[in-house]
Amino acid sequence: RQVLVRMADIFREEDRWLDAAALETLQLHTDPVDGAGLMVQGMATESPAMRRRVIRLWLARRGFPLERMDFDTTERIGALLRKRKGTSGMSLHGGWSVRRWYGILRIVRPGPSRTSAESVRIRVPGATGVPELNLRVVTARSAGIVRPGPSRPGDLPARASLSLHALGKKALHVRAWRPGDRMRPFGMAGSRKLQDIFTDARVPRDRRNRVPVFECEGEIVWIPGYRIARGWEVLDTLRPALQIACRRS
Repeated sequence: RQVLVRMADIFREEDRWLDAAALETLQLHTDPVDGAGLMVQGMATESPAMRRRVIRLWLARRGFPLERMDFDTTERIGALLRKRKGTSGMSLHGGWSVRRWYGILRIVRPGPSRTSAESVRIRVPGATGVPELNLRVVTARSAGIVRPGPSRPGDLPARASLSLHALGKKALHVRAWRPGDRMRPFGMAGSRKLQDIFTDARVPRDRRNRVPVFECEGEIVWIPGYRIARGWEVLDTLRPALQIACRRS
């Protein structure tokens, strides 16, 4: 009896340690844009034991019913992770599914997943929470120009500098992407559909509804992770500009 009790204590301690290791691994391989997807390249190199544990943790955190989380489900998702390339997916119990887009595994819940496109006014200066997009936006008036490195539309955290002269006394809003949206990207001629921008950047379809779109009086002025709009660039590093920073809340 004493041996069994001791073994149970050891198993509990080791299980807690493995759970902590799985959480660290999950955070390492989570899609940084919205914290929901699982990046294939990194997960495919993990050991089978760690991969199974991370998949179960990922499913649980995305709301998948625990009673439907069996060994076969975990193994099928693991096989999907190990596929070399392509867009594919699999159905789970209860109308749930897992889809693989551009190297990211994502869970699709039953029912509609469209994010509301209602806009939220941004405090200038100040901090604004946008629960619908799981977003926190901070603005300030200060000199300097932020030149972020290359990334994909929607990659967060993100920062940008916008012209205070272009903003004037107008209101700045943020919302989700709407079909038919267009912008005039700085450094490019003409305008482009956001749908084409997302396609060229290989942004998965189900993630596009979570990409923040900043607009002013109907004009899209910034897409985090992409670029600002033409006419909103800051030319003088010594004069105050509108500095914007956004991240997931």
